[in-house]
Amino acid sequence: MFHIGGDEFLVIVEGEDYEHFKKTMEKFDKAMLYSVVEFEGKELIFSVARGYKVREKETSYRDVLQVADNLMYENKKYLKEKYNMKGR
Repeated sequence: MFHIGGDEFLVIVEGEDYEHFKKTMEKFDKAMLYSVVEFEGKELIFSVARGYKVREKETSYRDVLQVADNLMYENKKYLKEKYNMKGR
């Protein structure tokens, strides 16, 4: 796991067990799904946007990261629309 800037992190997972990875991502999504946290008397919305890409041998790491980053932004947009968080 690496911090790559701001509130963005990169996790590299090695192995070829894609089905296990998909199940792990489904669990992650459920655990990190929209929740409300109270802090100093205010309710704050907590959510995690994510994107991922499985690297094929002929694909550069740079391209894999770009695809995953784009998917993360799509996921962030989806969460904002789903939970009506546009102005937050």
